[in-house]
Amino acid sequence: MKSPIYLSAFLVLTLCPLWANATVYDEFRGIRSGGMGGAHRGIGTSNDTLLLNPAGMAILSRYSIELDYAYNKKDDLSRAHFSAVDSKSSPVAAGLAYTYVKGDQKNVDPNMHFIYFGMAYRIANSVAFGISSKNFRGEFTDDTGLKEYDLYTGDVGVQFNL
Repeated sequence: MKSPIYLSAFLVLTLCPLWANATVYDEFRGIRSGGMGGAHRGIGTSNDTLLLNPAGMAILSRYSIELDYAYNKKDDLSRAHFSAVDSKSSPVAAGLAYTYVKGDQKNVDPNMHFIYFGMAYRIANSVAFGISSKNFRGEFTDDTGLKEYDLYTGDVGVQFNL
């Protein structure tokens, strides 16, 4: 009796996906995390945790380097990303990431650099605390002309694994 309902829901969700409204101004969230609907904010098993929840870097002991590149032909937009996390060398995990965005999305012509640095400490087997600093700098064109920016921000994260 429930099979037609499950089948209908499955077909609707797979055949009618929603369009992603990501723009050049959106911060890179990671390939794995994006593919899993942002799940890496809570599970902390990849370098995406540096960008989403810095506490996740300390949950699993690892050395990890990730590189990825994406090109959107429709918007003529390129995005390159590098990240490295080390949570084996010392009790304090550390991570560094860099994202570069260049292209010509709707004549905006962005040239942007995103730099991330984070540290995390595992308080107990399933509890960690982390902080990260971020620097966004670059330029783009809007209706009023060329805009340059240089912004600093940060995140604080706590992660509990059950």
